[in-house]
Amino acid sequence: MLLGILKKNDPYVLILIPIIGAVLLFDSYDIHLVIDSGHFSPLFSELSWLLLGKIHFSFYITLALVVLYSAYLIRLNSQNIIYETRSYLEGVIFVLLIFGTLSTKMLSPAILGSIFLLFSLNSLFKIEKGTDLSAVFNSGFYLSLGSLFFFDLIFYFPFLWISLGVIKSVSFRELLVSILGFITPIFVMGIIYFINDDLIYIAKNIENNFIFNYRLPDLKITEYLYFGWVLLLLFFSLVKSASVNQAKKIRVRKMFFIFNIFALLAISLLFATGFDINHWITATFFMAIIFTRYFLQMKSLFWSEILFFLLVLSTVAQFVKIEL
Repeated sequence: MLLGILKKNDPYVLILIPIIGAVLLFDSYDIHLVIDSGHFSPLFSELSWLLLGKIHFSFYITLALVVLYSAYLIRLNSQNIIYETRSYLEGVIFVLLIFGTLSTKMLSPAILGSIFLLFSLNSLFKIEKGTDLSAVFNSGFYLSLGSLFFFDLIFYFPFLWISLGVIKSVSFRELLVSILGFITPIFVMGIIYFINDDLIYIAKNIENNFIFNYRLPDLKITEYLYFGWVLLLLFFSLVKSASVNQAKKIRVRKMFFIFNIFALLAISLLFATGFDINHWITATFFMAIIFTRYFLQMKSLFWSEILFFLLVLSTVAQFVKIEL
């Protein structure tokens, strides 16, 4: 019943997205923080200094960004016809995922930077036939710009080449153009720091970014339930996608193959970096798209409602104060 209501292509669902976001985020209103990933990110470092101590301001920024990102995910479907059924469901699922735990509700590098990864991929999706060097340049440029907010996005750069290879045959010139796009924002930022005589300091901080602190996460019971259920649902979705690919257009199949790769990459980096929650936030962008397709394609209304209800329940369960 709940899923049946939310997957309708009605404007009221769009209105519900900021309301759901505000309700889920509200418990962090008086304790809202700006948190980092332990890895220095130039632009995020400057922003976090400006927002230091401004708890409520960071709260409203986070809510506004998540609502805008939900709208962008919906627009992404409108541009690329990812699902055959028009729906606002991806926006709802994204809000449920990204506000699933208290740690993901804070203003973090991934909240600001991960959207640029989608911008980057969307640039590649515009390439249908032949060569579009501007789109290739933009893909590298957007990813690099995002890495200035969330440094770890640089690890996704080789997978842009893989994505381009999935979409079309890749030429050596396209690889060079993507590298040029990637280094442009970094080069400009380097010049700024050089002028301000901060280049050596920044270089040392960036060098430390390649040191990872492995640790076990300190989670509540409800958080274990949330992460466990979402990962299980991701497994169901990927198995379904691999066994029955119902997309009629080859282009859409390629897009979902790429979404699957990046979701798995983000989850892998989550565990490789000692459960850095920023990588979970990055994964939510892709899981929202993957889950939406999974729910829209499920033939059993009963099981689709049950699975979606469990997703909602695992998110709402965070309000239950139970410690492990």
